[in-house]
Amino acid sequence: MTHVRAASVLLLLAACGGDKASTPPELTVEPASLDFGTIGLGAEDTQSVTLSNLGGGTVSVLSVTLTDGDADVWIIDRNDVDEVLGGESADISITFRPEETQAYGGQVQIRTDYDEQPSWVISLSGVGGLSEADEDGDGVSVADGDCDDGNASVYPGADELCDGLDNDCNSSVPDDEADDDYDGYRVCDNDCDDDDGSVNPGATEACDDKDTDCDGINADNEDGDGDGLTVCEGDCDDTEALRSPDLDEICDDLLDNDCDGGVDDIDVDMDGHSACGEVPDCNDSDANAYPLVVSNGGSSDGDGTLLDPYDSIDTALAVLDAECRTIYLDDGSYELSLAWSDGELRVESLSGNPGDVTLTAPKASRHATITGGEVTFDSVTFTGGSAVEDGGSISITNNNTVVELRDVVMSGNLSDNDGGAVYVSNGLLRLKRGCVFEGNVAEDDGGAIYVDSATLVDEEGSQYLSNTGKKGGALYINGGDITLTDASIRSNAASVEGGGIAMTGTPSSFLLERTQFALNDSEGDGGGALFNGVDAATGVLRNNRFQDNESVSGNGGGLAFTGAVAGMVLANNTFTGNSATLDGGAMYLGATNSTNIDAVANVSHSSGPNTGLFTAGGAVVTYTTVYGTASGVDFAGEAGDGKGAPLEATNSTRSPELADFSNDNNPDNDDLTLSGGSPEIDDGPPDKAYNDGDGSPNDRGYTGGPGAE
Repeated sequence: MTHVRAASVLLLLAACGGDKASTPPELTVEPASLDFGTIGLGAEDTQSVTLSNLGGGTVSVLSVTLTDGDADVWIIDRNDVDEVLGGESADISITFRPEETQAYGGQVQIRTDYDEQPSWVISLSGVGGLSEADEDGDGVSVADGDCDDGNASVYPGADELCDGLDNDCNSSVPDDEADDDYDGYRVCDNDCDDDDGSVNPGATEACDDKDTDCDGINADNEDGDGDGLTVCEGDCDDTEALRSPDLDEICDDLLDNDCDGGVDDIDVDMDGHSACGEVPDCNDSDANAYPLVVSNGGSSDGDGTLLDPYDSIDTALAVLDAECRTIYLDDGSYELSLAWSDGELRVESLSGNPGDVTLTAPKASRHATITGGEVTFDSVTFTGGSAVEDGGSISITNNNTVVELRDVVMSGNLSDNDGGAVYVSNGLLRLKRGCVFEGNVAEDDGGAIYVDSATLVDEEGSQYLSNTGKKGGALYINGGDITLTDASIRSNAASVEGGGIAMTGTPSSFLLERTQFALNDSEGDGGGALFNGVDAATGVLRNNRFQDNESVSGNGGGLAFTGAVAGMVLANNTFTGNSATLDGGAMYLGATNSTNIDAVANVSHSSGPNTGLFTAGGAVVTYTTVYGTASGVDFAGEAGDGKGAPLEATNSTRSPELADFSNDNNPDNDDLTLSGGSPEIDDGPPDKAYNDGDGSPNDRGYTGGPGAE
């Protein structure tokens, strides 16, 4: 309970004897009426009634009651006033909160124990006005004239919109906002005929002699694409000249050219094969010429179509016509034992995914022996091939033989001799769309591929993974014409030499670029790559990465040149984390005659342990950086032993400052590009022939020179 304490105490002194007497209470209540005026809806106002005790003693407030009026409109707050002490005053609060736009009245009774006037009545009055709240946030309330406070686009002074509303609150809607035909488009929406619900800007032009779509043109008799027909004459698309009932279907343009409702659906000879279909007809004028389909759900007496396929590749080969030389394979596993000597043949998966079609071989046999002709395998997987001769999966011989593998996977094949997956001699092997050779084994050389005086073209990033052989864990190359770019040669092993690649002989041309050699190992020389007696006058090995390769007991952890003679250009290669038990953790240039080797703008970091780069036989090493060899001997042999013998002036033992390298035998967490402050930037050979692709001077390492991407 709150007590209002008197500000002063009036003491009456008796004229004689000094007796004290108290002044009696004297209560006033003001004002007798409260007029709140006009308060907008959603707002409120509070006023007070003051009780004052002008005398002494205490006046108790017994009750404060709304005796007339709406308790939701008139809200009384006693403020915890229970008594008024002499000389003090107290306020009772009354709040007016109108709910409607009308006049309100009320009456409050205040009861006290003041004997002279125990009851006081206060009259209340007020008017509910227009709302002063801005419900739609447009800055204008109803009290300010907003005629729709639930729509922010409606208020006095707003721009008229094409929405059928009185946006500016002037009590009228513009005539052009009418939609008399109820088609959803107003005159201001460019409805050109508001009395016709079929005519509006969203309508499709129809043959009705009207400007149906309101574009200003009656197109019923217009030939919009100039193909000689109007829509009303049957043109199914008057915006495309290549679509008309008078045209023939055209393959591969994804258009219904002849307006028959089908796209690329040509089967002129009615043999069940469209020239544009999933199994395209090679001659749509000959009903007896078409490619064949094989499915596990087919039959030997089918007709080779999608609807009635054959059940085996052998069945399809037996009836393959002279013109259409393609066999399509539905998803599944098929046995292949192919002997091919002449003509064209193509074997392709329908899905285009090599994981959907698996080709197996008969026991102790390879998949294919190809001695002539042109054979293509597309998007299939070869596995389980096994041969006592060369080529565990495919053998290719004869100068006139061309074999193309497109997006092919070769996995788990075995040869008791050379070429765990493929052996190619005096022919052409072309790899397209990134083939994968994984887990193939040659008991002799070339775990994945053996190339013998043949042509190998691999320009689209094939992968050679975990293959094994004696020489050349992945590839063994004996002469020939070799192009290998953008490949991944990884985790292959050789029990003799050349963990990734082993090469011998004199190739007619040789290019190996932008390829990663990683985690390959050999028992002997060349953990990543070995070139034994290779003198390639025009050969180029550039812009490759040699990472974490190992020569277990030989020379050249990254690469090695051995034998009587060696020659080619080694430009802009990067070596990291390679190791060799003997010399040349990164590079071993140790052929007896190495005068035709030009090693330029290469970078090595943390290869060893004995020496980083070893040279002999007159190899020329310039603009090359070797750094971080564990023994401290970065260059050795004719290049200098790191212990006082001078290096050629352009070579360096400084840190190349690679972007991110950790010598942890994990090539996947390294970034071998040069950091922004690397001293190798623009510090390669000044000859313009070595300039980077942007014309700037050569950057040392695999990101520099004209061969870099």
